[in-house]
Amino acid sequence: LIQTGIEKRKNPYFQSRYKRIKIKYFVELPKNFEKIVIQPENLSIKYPQNGGTIDISTKKVSAKRLEVIYDINLKPCIVPADEYGFLVNAQTSLNKPGRGTIMLVIK
Repeated sequence: LIQTGIEKRKNPYFQSRYKRIKIKYFVELPKNFEKIVIQPENLSIKYPQNGGTIDISTKKVSAKRLEVIYDINLKPCIVPADEYGFLVNAQTSLNKPGRGTIMLVIK
């Protein structure tokens, strides 16, 4: 999502266009599952300079169904060089393996 190649910049970062992505998926849990050990954590990132938001939410919608929603709403903006570290940290957080991992205990 965020094109970060370096950790620091001398010039501002230009987010040139709108990105609107909503991904919603359901995970059907097996009948013999006991508990969820790992699931994507809820996360909310607000871009600097009113550049938009990224929200990830996970919830159990029934005894045997898990719902994960990625809601991305980015707008064109100019992020000053001194705020660029925020984007690097946000991308690092989004790239964590746990963002797409679900681990269950089976009976």
